[in-house]
Amino acid sequence: MLYRPMKERMWDTWVYGHGGEYYLFYIRISPGAKRWDGVSLARSTDLLHWDEVGPVFEKHPDALWLGTGMVVRTDGRFIMNFSEERPAKHQVIGFAESSDLQTWRRLPQELRPDPRWYEAEPEDSAEPIPRWDSLGIVDLPGRAGGRFLAPICANTRSGPRGGSGVLGLAESDDAVNWRCLPPASREETGSSLNNQ
Repeated sequence: MLYRPMKERMWDTWVYGHGGEYYLFYIRISPGAKRWDGVSLARSTDLLHWDEVGPVFEKHPDALWLGTGMVVRTDGRFIMNFSEERPAKHQVIGFAESSDLQTWRRLPQELRPDPRWYEAEPEDSAEPIPRWDSLGIVDLPGRAGGRFLAPICANTRSGPRGGSGVLGLAESDDAVNWRCLPPASREETGSSLNNQ
């Protein structure tokens, strides 16, 4: 895959195939910006030649930056997730919907870390920001507990300070409304959840 935006700086990327085309989403730094300020898009039919669409989604006005995401399809619409630092030193996962993969509308639902299992406040963490990022959605039709399961980069409350990185976990019926689950991996024991 060879693509470079004409004016923006490209960072994390994700690709979604639909209708014989590939949609390359990437978080961007716009000219004059200092941090990632939105999501842009390019399209291709062969993964080699790309047509730049440009910006399709902006960070929340109160967010310091917008981070990586992915797209899934459910109930006749596309759902994109992304992370934001909002407010300062707090990560939240947000959601947007689209019917055409180009026009996106922010949804009010958000996924924040459940403090029973995950670091949620900066004072609880050895990291500058407790990690809550990169929701990787897996579609599992017929799964008990929710059709969608998603690992998340997270920090656990039970791990040692500075060494608490775990694979967090959440589940959903619709890819928009999520329930936190205990971590899928436990740093201090090396165990995993086997019945999810």
